[in-house]
Amino acid sequence: MIRVGRPPFAFRIRGPDDWMLLDTAPNAWQRSVERILADRAVELGRLPGRQRRQLTTLLEDTVAAAQQTGVVLCLVKLARDAGDRLFCGSLALSWYDSTPVGADLAFARLAAGDAGRCSAGRRCASRSRRWSRSGTA
Repeated sequence: MIRVGRPPFAFRIRGPDDWMLLDTAPNAWQRSVERILADRAVELGRLPGRQRRQLTTLLEDTVAAAQQTGVVLCLVKLARDAGDRLFCGSLALSWYDSTPVGADLAFARLAAGDAGRCSAGRRCASRSRRWSRSGTA
C-alpha cells in the first residue's frame, strides 16, 4: 500500500525563480493554468491557437497526474529552447510515508523503481524485474 499525502510537519520549499507554481487543487487548477500562460506570454511570444491549446492540454495532464499521485508541490517552466521550440518542464514533489521502514537513499531508489547505483557524472542504471505469479523474482 502506498501512503501519500502531506508531511506531518511544517515545511517551506523554494524553487528556481523562473519556474512557476502550478496549483493542482481541484478548485484552483484552472485559474493556475490560465495565470501561467498569461504570465509567460512575453517569454513565449504570441502563440497560435493550436500551440496554446497544446500547452494548456499539457498543463492539464500535469495537473491530472499530480492529483492522481498525491503531489504536494508542482512547479513548471514554459520557455523556448535554442531552436525556438516550445518547452515545458515540470517538477513534482510527493510525500511518501514509509512507516515503519526507515527512509534512506537506497529505500528511495527502491520505491522509485531504480535500485541501480548512481555516481557523479554517471546516469542511474534502472533494473527491471519480472515477477512470476508466485511473487518471486
